[in-house]
Amino acid sequence: MYALIDHLSEQYHGICTWDLSQSLPPVQRMARMGGVDMGQGICLGLASHWIRYHAWDDSLVNHLGGVAINNGHSFIPLDLRLLAHIKQCQWQWRGRLDDALIWLGSPVNDIIKVRTSLNIPVRMNIGRGANAFQQTSLPGSRNTNTRGRVVNWAGLSDDLEKVSGAYAMIVLHGAGGGHAFAAWIGGRGEDACFFDPNFGEYWFEDKQNFFRFLRLFAQNLYNARMGMDRYEIQPLARRVRPNW
Repeated sequence: MYALIDHLSEQYHGICTWDLSQSLPPVQRMARMGGVDMGQGICLGLASHWIRYHAWDDSLVNHLGGVAINNGHSFIPLDLRLLAHIKQCQWQWRGRLDDALIWLGSPVNDIIKVRTSLNIPVRMNIGRGANAFQQTSLPGSRNTNTRGRVVNWAGLSDDLEKVSGAYAMIVLHGAGGGHAFAAWIGGRGEDACFFDPNFGEYWFEDKQNFFRFLRLFAQNLYNARMGMDRYEIQPLARRVRPNW
């Protein structure tokens, strides 16, 4: 599966800049040896911290560790104290996006929701909109008349294009659980950077290539078998304070 993602990113001129997966057995073993049990996953905690560091011209890999591919494939040992902190955040938030947004907006982080004056809703709760799902036959169903709902990934990509010059927290929901990942979407003609806690960080010099990649990425990984049937996109930006 990881080879497939690398192939897709290369097809759309993307570069893997951080090789980290919360689901890889070596990462989980290392975490357990350090007394950190990641349980069902800490995706919302990881995605939130990724935005926090990236927004302040830093990178989560510099602090958490992993394989920094943009730094000569150098391995940085996992910081188990930071990993424990991220897990604690995930546990306290109970996977709730609103709690993560409160943490990001705290004075120490200073990441705020993008205002509606920028023509982006404070919360695009697409899960209740026309783009959120499409009717499809459930894979593996014995009843050919059974119709189910899966996320319309083309719709997600189209909705994400509404974000410009800002970060986006993307949260998937469904009966099978949830998942969160994050992205930086540049302005017109600029780049995009994408972080999925299950697959790492990818950079695209042209954000349009990222949107094309995202459709295939999500279709191959978070399809009906995962039980995801709706999504939310929350645009975020670093607070810009006036110079006094």
